[in-house]
Amino acid sequence: MDNNNIWKQAYKLNFKGKNGWVLSKIVALTNEPNLMKNQEVLFERWKSEVEKDFGFDVSRESFNSELLVHIISEQEPAYVAARWLYDNLEIENEISSYDYDEAVEATGLEDKNIVFDIFKEYVEMIEVLNAI
Repeated sequence: MDNNNIWKQAYKLNFKGKNGWVLSKIVALTNEPNLMKNQEVLFERWKSEVEKDFGFDVSRESFNSELLVHIISEQEPAYVAARWLYDNLEIENEISSYDYDEAVEATGLEDKNIVFDIFKEYVEMIEVLNAI
């Protein structure tokens, strides 16, 4: 994969109106250039859609975005274990060390290659992507 591309990204795009209201849109991208630091591309890409769908002009000054998901590779061990957990167990509360141990064992990965906090972040990112 090209190092300039990110496998999965999701952004919350916010367009602020003149009266203080905010229109938010969540978008997911797959194998796209890394847009984390390029607000201009995100703005231009969705500006016309917002203008067409809602019938008002939006300015660059009224726009910001928030990165929700940033997954570089589906082969990343923490992602593989998180994906297994999401697909195979019902997550009711906070991710526990038991969930972590079960996912690592089930995927055949070595826990020394998976940081627990990063594993938890991947589970949260997978939940966001599946909610979009």
